[in-house]
Amino acid sequence: MGKATGKFNQFFKGYSGLTLQILAPFSFQDLLMKNNKRKQKSWVSYFILLFFFSACGPTEKQIQVGALDHFRRGNQHQENLGYTAALQEYKIAINQDPSQSVFYYNQGLAYQSLYLYERAIASYNQALKLDPQLKEAWFNLSLALDKINEVERAFLAYERYQKLSQ
Repeated sequence: MGKATGKFNQFFKGYSGLTLQILAPFSFQDLLMKNNKRKQKSWVSYFILLFFFSACGPTEKQIQVGALDHFRRGNQHQENLGYTAALQEYKIAINQDPSQSVFYYNQGLAYQSLYLYERAIASYNQALKLDPQLKEAWFNLSLALDKINEVERAFLAYERYQKLSQ
């Protein structure tokens, strides 16, 4: 096991009088050694590294909250007819949490407002993959399909919307 060097080590050298030891790769024999001091240093070093690595990135909940913030901003832009800005926010929300069907649905609405029907259709289809019961997506999918003269598919999507609306 090598010793950490530089500012990182200097910071921890003063912390409880211990020198940080890097434990990657380590064996359980190192942790179960009879020498109590070395054992204590190994455990402390392990927990310090664990603390730093666990605090380095956002949690899943923080990512979901961040995605919802972008989604809300996208909705605000859409209400103010800022469809391009809305699309940017929806894309960020989708990148952060791709499991939300409403993110794709609202992205489809923004594309449709910009007359980008093929992209709107792709967004609605993705929303429907995640939530086949999202009747608004079926309705708007039928409208977008009709705009590109996909009349048969538009009719089928509208039928599905009607069935879900009953």
